[in-house]
Amino acid sequence: MSLARQNPKTIPFAHGGPITDQILDSFITAATKAQTAEHLDDAEAALIICLAAPIAQELLQRRRAMALISDVVDLDNVVFLPAG
Repeated sequence: MSLARQNPKTIPFAHGGPITDQILDSFITAATKAQTAEHLDDAEAALIICLAAPIAQELLQRRRAMALISDVVDLDNVVFLPAG
């Protein structure tokens, strides 16, 4: 009997860790090079491919959250105080 049949649990797929500011800077550099038709090495191309979906998902979640906040908050009812 195989070990897989003895233990029906599966191993979850690997996923990347948090996208740091340093990684975002590298992503911006690589994406800019791609837009301006400069040469991309394999690592830069892989970085764009790996980060495009997570960054787009985070951006979409943030936009939805900001839209919800602006729908809930009535800014006509808010008085902003001067700084200082």
